[in-house]
Amino acid sequence: MDLRNLIVNKVDNANSLLSQHPIAKGLVEGGVSLIPFLGTAITGTLNTRAALLFERNTTLLTNELKTQVHRLSENKIDREFLDSDEFTFLILDVLAKNAYTYEEVKTQLFAQILINSTLKGTSSTPYKEGFVRIVSDLSAQHIQIFTAVFRKAQTFTGQHQINNEDYVKAQEIAGEAELTQSRTIAYCEELIRYGLLSDWSVGRWEYQRGLYSVTDYGAEFASFLMSHVSES
Repeated sequence: MDLRNLIVNKVDNANSLLSQHPIAKGLVEGGVSLIPFLGTAITGTLNTRAALLFERNTTLLTNELKTQVHRLSENKIDREFLDSDEFTFLILDVLAKNAYTYEEVKTQLFAQILINSTLKGTSSTPYKEGFVRIVSDLSAQHIQIFTAVFRKAQTFTGQHQINNEDYVKAQEIAGEAELTQSRTIAYCEELIRYGLLSDWSVGRWEYQRGLYSVTDYGAEFASFLMSHVSES
């Protein structure tokens, strides 16, 4: 079988198993439906709207995967990784977390991470599920802020480092993202907590808040968000 079709088939098979998970049934049996005022609403939502959202999100993810994978050169795919337990777990993790998102852009990011995990050169990256968790936990605006910081950091040269100017200012990013500076700083602080950014001023004279740099882990994460399907 074509390796590109194998990726899609594995996702479809995993989705069939996951979609049978009796979440609503378990909650009903656990007594949730008996909670005054809210119980019926909760179980009703899980039985109807949740199922529709799961189906919609999974369809979006599958379509995105098909679009990307069929533009990908088969010789770039790591066949050994496709047959690994890690890939199976990653598919299940992506499907489960994608089911709970209401931001469509995150579905595209989940698909991108899954595709990049199959490529020779990146398939050996450890703890890829950490990237899935980051996308799941954070908002699309967090990712937008991180991407803006990363793009700016890519323009730095050795001279910037010598001059102690290899940092990105929160106020620059705030303007680009059309957010307040205080919210931008708050998002950057959360990105620090996930290991993607670092506080550039820590350990330096005259500490100044709102200056950031991308960590090595952040650079790995950025690579998994990029499309490599058009590369030869």
